[in-house]
Amino acid sequence: QDDALGKELALHQHHQNRPLWVTPHKNGTHRIILETFNPHYPQAQQFMVTIAEPISRTEHVHEWELTSDSLYAAVSFGIDCQKIIEQLSAMSKVQLHPDTIRFIERNTVSFGKAILVLENQTYYVEGKDHEVID
Repeated sequence: QDDALGKELALHQHHQNRPLWVTPHKNGTHRIILETFNPHYPQAQQFMVTIAEPISRTEHVHEWELTSDSLYAAVSFGIDCQKIIEQLSAMSKVQLHPDTIRFIERNTVSFGKAILVLENQTYYVEGKDHEVID
């Protein structure tokens, strides 16, 4: 399966200028390797802190994992699904795997659709999407 995955992950043009390797693993996780020696490391590091959980941080590479919780946190900070996918695509050395895109979409689609508001000791559900509220 690893050989098949390697064939699916096509390198982007100018991949040497991009700081991330975004790869799905056979166990269903979605890992991101960040090169600390890349000139775009500071921007990528800031983005990773917002959307992923750290796994390992060595001197030259940091390993991150996309999780439901980390994506929930990203959405709660105002980063929507499309922005996450766009930013990862822009920084990744390889094209995003369809499984990774589906994972991001599946785990951000319902976040932030409704909020619970306490007013005069009574709770109300508010949101912009009428389908969710009704």
